[in-house]
Amino acid sequence: MEHLVPSADLSASLDANEWQQLEAVLNAYFDDETWRFFLNENPVPRLFLRVTTPFAFSPLPISEIIGRPIASHWPSTTEARPLARPLAQRLNEIQMLLHEKPFNAEREASGKPPVNGLWLWDSPSRRLAIKP
Repeated sequence: MEHLVPSADLSASLDANEWQQLEAVLNAYFDDETWRFFLNENPVPRLFLRVTTPFAFSPLPISEIIGRPIASHWPSTTEARPLARPLAQRLNEIQMLLHEKPFNAEREASGKPPVNGLWLWDSPSRRLAIKP
């Protein structure tokens, strides 16, 4: 997390099929009912996440950190770091999961950047909004 810098909001470059594949891949991986992803296509496609146990830490919306190191928006105090650790671990798992998926190979073959991670933040409705 210390060296990651989000470079773009790729959500607008995903087509309907890619959004559906992303939802399916994530739900197949997190098949234990503690995490469940839902695709909402109105007004623009977004994945939402329902968790059985809320995280103690919620990052800022991706629009506020694009081009800046994630570490500057992540807890840095000894007391706060443990609160963010569970979310950071899940984000790392998702990054590894997406690395080898066929839809990413197809995106790269067509000149589009791969979806190599997700950014989750808590929306006002207390559901986590997700952007690739």
